[in-house]
Amino acid sequence: MRTHNAILAMTVALIIASCSKAPARRAGDGGGGANADVIPVGVDTDGDKIPDIAAPVTALSYTTALPRITHVQWENSVKDILLLSAVPGLAGTFTTDPSGSFFRSDGNLLKVTPALWNDYQSAAETVASRVTADAVQIAKLIPEGTPASGEARAKAIIAPIAKRAFRRPVTNSQLARLIALYNKGTAITGVKDATAAGLRLVITAILQSPNFMYRTELGKGSVGLTSLSAYEVASRLSFAAWNTIPDEALLKAAESGELLTEEGLKTQVKRLVDDSRADAILLDFYERLFDVASFVDTKKDAKTLGYWPDDMGKTLVKEAELFIRETVIKEKGGITQILTAPYAFVNSKTAPIYGVDSPSGDAFEKVELDPSQRAGLLTQIGFLARRSKETESDPIHRGVVVATNVLCADLSAPPGTFPPLPAELPGKTTRDRVEAHT
Repeated sequence: MRTHNAILAMTVALIIASCSKAPARRAGDGGGGANADVIPVGVDTDGDKIPDIAAPVTALSYTTALPRITHVQWENSVKDILLLSAVPGLAGTFTTDPSGSFFRSDGNLLKVTPALWNDYQSAAETVASRVTADAVQIAKLIPEGTPASGEARAKAIIAPIAKRAFRRPVTNSQLARLIALYNKGTAITGVKDATAAGLRLVITAILQSPNFMYRTELGKGSVGLTSLSAYEVASRLSFAAWNTIPDEALLKAAESGELLTEEGLKTQVKRLVDDSRADAILLDFYERLFDVASFVDTKKDAKTLGYWPDDMGKTLVKEAELFIRETVIKEKGGITQILTAPYAFVNSKTAPIYGVDSPSGDAFEKVELDPSQRAGLLTQIGFLARRSKETESDPIHRGVVVATNVLCADLSAPPGTFPPLPAELPGKTTRDRVEAHT
């Protein structure tokens, strides 16, 4: 059974930290859209002083915001809302998500621009057309026992879809508007089948609704500190662990109130992080932390090194991905294992550099390395070569990456002006030259 204590702790912290005056993001950054300033509950905009967030508190607390879902979350959520067998595959055409940190769900960055809104509208229409052109897919969206006609049929079909999309039961007024839209299906679309026509309009509308696009956290009160509702807790938990909407079990735990109890929360957190769907967030985080995707652009001077295949970059990316999956998922490890595991996944292109026997073809094999020479991802070819120059190593820039990305150090600019390193000297390594120079 997978435990992933790191994710468990992280996710619980996200849930606990859901009632506070302390900012979850900087005020005025417009996480949900233009002018979406963060204002603590009960504090207006006329200059009232925000309480000292450094004062001792008995619980973690944050001012919530309205960040939109990420493109990955959009894909996963649409799949689960409409009970599809695969993600729609449309987010690749969206205006690219910004990448300002190692976390893709940074509310400070996730804004909706006019161009992105057009992308959402087009995608909603495309998905709705696809789904309602498929009789099998339509059947999946019609619950057992649904009435044959009338408003009762529309309600039975729409309510579950809207509940999944909004991550909570749909309100009576919202449901009434969606039913009215459903009833206009044939008139607007020209599709004769009333169910297909109605669903086409409803799906298009739901996938453009702010209740779907934004992760709203309004809480249970209106003044002062307030806790998240059970459904908001479920939503925060599911997006943190799975990058998608809450599943049926999580929604039931919210509906019953079980999710607001300590034991109920622990049960759901453990269930989610033990599921293989939690793997993707872990892998993505570590791959972003070490900038694995950039390994594809690694170039070295083959003449200077004596050996460097032209297409080595893709090999280095795959090697790092396999290594991270092995240490984090299969071995249930974390950053310690990533930095110390004395093995690598090598193929015929990298084996000569590691000084090990070469596997046949392009196949990768897990190979134990000399622990006195190599331990962890920071000593593997991808990281070392990417953080170096084409003709020589670059320990200073490697150190900067380790200090800022791994140790979370805040490095200031060096004082004064330093001349460049002296020219290469026979018998002297780059480390020798740096030490002599500094």
